[in-house]
Amino acid sequence: MKFALLCSCAFLVIGGHGQSVMPNYPWPVYHQRYIQTGFCEYSFLLSVQNSEGVCLLPANVSTRLQEIERDRTLEKQSMKQLSSSLGKLSEQVHNLTLDVKNTSAELTKLAEDQAEIRARDEEMARDLDNVTHSTETTRKQIQEIELMQEEQKAAGLELEQTLEQQNQTIDELKTLVHQQSQDLNDLKNLVEQQSDVINQYETRLSHLESGKHNNDNRTDCSLLCIQNNASWTCNRSYKGSL
Repeated sequence: MKFALLCSCAFLVIGGHGQSVMPNYPWPVYHQRYIQTGFCEYSFLLSVQNSEGVCLLPANVSTRLQEIERDRTLEKQSMKQLSSSLGKLSEQVHNLTLDVKNTSAELTKLAEDQAEIRARDEEMARDLDNVTHSTETTRKQIQEIELMQEEQKAAGLELEQTLEQQNQTIDELKTLVHQQSQDLNDLKNLVEQQSDVINQYETRLSHLESGKHNNDNRTDCSLLCIQNNASWTCNRSYKGSL
């Protein structure tokens, strides 16, 4: 293919114009913007120019160049789209990096929070153990107190029974004391009555003795004392006249 291109270029150089060298070959006029300083842009072709400086190329080469131009345009558009996509992708990567950093910071904060929560949970577990131990101790103390209360209640019942017995004994003693007091009063009354009788007897006896000495004609008198109903009654019996 290179050899064919070289031959074509040689013919073009010798003829000066492509149309005089190959009159039956179609030579379309290609776009002028591919002209640079009097020569065609594509260095791999030795093309000719007309009087206006426009590249004269064979039809197949022109079509190929159009395809190449179209491909280059598409490539530029693709590159532009790719560049835009890369920009967007870079922005997404940047945002993703920020998200990753934020997520990492959040994960770190979450780990710290979890560590604090774990520490609080451990502390709460210790507190719960202490509360459980205290509750168990309190429960045992309550059981001991309830047992003591039952014992005290039983002792209280025994004491109440003892107090009732003592109260009953006291009532019996009061009754006995009252009865003994009445008996003592009766005895005092009897003693007083007997004392009165004895006094009367002594008085009359002294009268009798004094009358015996003062009166020679005195008639003997006997004193008859009769006990009646815990009292003494004295009667005189006379012999002769007083």
